[in-house]
Amino acid sequence: MRILKLLWVFVLLCKTTTACKDKPNDKQVSFSVEKIWQSYRKKGQICLCEDVSWKQDIQNYYNGCRTATWEFRGKAYCLADSVVNSLEEFLTKLIFFTNSNSTIVTTSSTTMLNTLSKCKKLNRSGMNIIFEFQKVLPAIIKDFNEVATKLSNHIGELTSSFTKVLGSLGSVFTNFMKEFLENCRLFKCEKQVDYKPVLKKCQKLMNTVALIGETLLNECEAEATQEVYDAVLVLDLICLYMAIAVPGINSCVMDVLYEHDYPISKYVKSSALVFDYALVELTKAVSAIVFPITKTVQNLLTVFVNITMSLNKLAIDILGLFDGVEITVGEIVRNLVKGGRVTVSASKGKINILKGVTKFLG
Repeated sequence: MRILKLLWVFVLLCKTTTACKDKPNDKQVSFSVEKIWQSYRKKGQICLCEDVSWKQDIQNYYNGCRTATWEFRGKAYCLADSVVNSLEEFLTKLIFFTNSNSTIVTTSSTTMLNTLSKCKKLNRSGMNIIFEFQKVLPAIIKDFNEVATKLSNHIGELTSSFTKVLGSLGSVFTNFMKEFLENCRLFKCEKQVDYKPVLKKCQKLMNTVALIGETLLNECEAEATQEVYDAVLVLDLICLYMAIAVPGINSCVMDVLYEHDYPISKYVKSSALVFDYALVELTKAVSAIVFPITKTVQNLLTVFVNITMSLNKLAIDILGLFDGVEITVGEIVRNLVKGGRVTVSASKGKINILKGVTKFLG
């Protein structure tokens, strides 16, 4: 049975391993924030945003990551290339959303771009990316939590549940990077620093967002307003960025270890593949969103649930049993629909995420 499971995992992850491209001979960055911004403006979409000061720093952020990761070694390069491709699609879609006719989506996307412009010094090498990112991550988490909190008029106390999980991920993530940098300073990176706590927190964030999305689709679809869908989309976008950052830093760690000729453990390689698989599929779903966004957001929520369930299954041998989320279906319904009609007990049988958690918890 275990052999069959491992074979299934191998087949599923082949998408990731075979997608790794050779390093380009002409190392010129083709991604242009300004051109993308102008292309969406030309389509006649109404721009509700005024602040575009983020454009140059976002370009610097992308350029720094792209040029640094071109120099990564071995499997670190494969993972990093996939992560930067997802970052490119993510930034493109955020720019796209700044021209939305939804105040919620436009304001949130513009704020996120301003926040991510703080990453303008992520460049040169994997080690420098880790060093710079650990300095700005607390501010990013703070800004993202403020974005989420402003959604409370539409999704109520779910913003508190979300910000709690995101804040916990941010703290563990920052501590890991600080410990890794300290390890490299004192022990030349020889001492192992466990990345598993970061991955588990990221998994919990993804499951929290997936449960909100699936409950919206299964229990609240008819009653939920467009503003509710817009707000949940913003939660998905924040979660997707963290799903980019977590394997991104993992690739930097791998490259630093390659640089010092230290072996890369099977655990590190396996976790990189599993989370990259999820990232690639989620990025595709976000990239597919077009105006009007209602139908394509529903597709995104469905994909988010399915991919998160796959992640739970694929990661069980790496991270252990997933220990669930801290919100219930009933709480979600009450916050998404005023006077929510569905009880927790009535909903449990319809929610696939809960079925998956129950199965793994035995």
